[in-house]
Amino acid sequence: MRFARKSIFDTVKRLGEWKGCEVWEPGFSDGQTRYIGFPQFILVKGDYVRWTADWEESRAIMDKLYSNEDEYLSYR
Repeated sequence: MRFARKSIFDTVKRLGEWKGCEVWEPGFSDGQTRYIGFPQFILVKGDYVRWTADWEESRAIMDKLYSNEDEYLSYR
């Protein structure tokens, strides 16, 4: 949560695991939709925390972890 708050986000939701990392989706607690660029995720492996590197990495995560086709298609 601290990592997300250092940016513009104020909440996170755990999505699952991808390539040995926990994947967290940052968001906003007010429920408003914001268009701020390609989807970004927070990746956690032990004490190491980082943002996804680029669109391809974010897309690979969405391919694996998003089960709701409508949600996924809104990013394509």
